[in-house]
Amino acid sequence: MKEIYKDVGLIGFDGLYKVSNLGRVYSKRSKKILKLSLNKVNGYFSISLYNKGKVINKTAHRLVALAFISNPLLKTQVNHKDSNRTNNKLSNLEWVSPSENMQHASKAGSFKERCGEIMSTKLKEYQVLEIRKMFVPNTAGKRNANGNYKEICLKYKISSHSLSAIINRRTWKSV
Repeated sequence: MKEIYKDVGLIGFDGLYKVSNLGRVYSKRSKKILKLSLNKVNGYFSISLYNKGKVINKTAHRLVALAFISNPLLKTQVNHKDSNRTNNKLSNLEWVSPSENMQHASKAGSFKERCGEIMSTKLKEYQVLEIRKMFVPNTAGKRNANGNYKEICLKYKISSHSLSAIINRRTWKSV
């Protein structure tokens, strides 16, 4: 497959970055293909884009979809057809609704794997107490005595959203 590049299609960042149909990101400023970072919690490749002191983080698959796939129905999520979150090739991506994405994950068997083990882990009461005890915010509110958000998420196999909800007592209110 021939690699084709297009502008990323983000206001304020067009003309600075290009994304390819193979999922690679190119900086016009540095004239280099940029290294993507693998998020160990959610399994997606992402990248930080910079312009005049402004920084945005975007997943590679979303950049590919924005640049190459029309979205007339304004669907909000990008699905990996093969359920491989690191395969950001154009041929593997499609715009979907949240319910279509859940249906696909369920049929592919990845919903149970991702959501059962990582996103919807049933914590025990003592684990919630451990998490709350561990968390001592610094001035930025993201560090704690025993590591950062990411480390806690990995240890307890929960999302950062779930962690925040536990710490801020939006969930597990009775504990």
